[in-house]
Amino acid sequence: MNQGLNEPFEAGNRNSRGVALKGKSGVKHLLVRIIILAIIAGGPLVLLSLPNLSNRNEFEFLLLSIFAPIVWFAYMFVETIALQMKKEEELRNINLVLFFMALLIYMLIISSIM
Repeated sequence: MNQGLNEPFEAGNRNSRGVALKGKSGVKHLLVRIIILAIIAGGPLVLLSLPNLSNRNEFEFLLLSIFAPIVWFAYMFVETIALQMKKEEELRNINLVLFFMALLIYMLIISSIM
């Protein structure tokens, strides 16, 4: 058959609009953001465990523990808007799911502390 007639029926790496998707870019996108969030969340704990920094004021670590994830959430929100403008729905959806799941976990942790 003609190649032009076969293209709409091929189920390759294309989304519903026929735009070719990048192979495993969604998985890579998700893993990078999860690793960054883990570093941000675990950073203050690592700093607190170091012997030469353990005599620091706990209030400084509390501020770091609160504001570092807030910066991450703000970055994720801005990146989601940028992905929406670029019409990259798959990556935008990954960001939204990760954003809201991390926000839920963050709120559960904060509520259990208080």
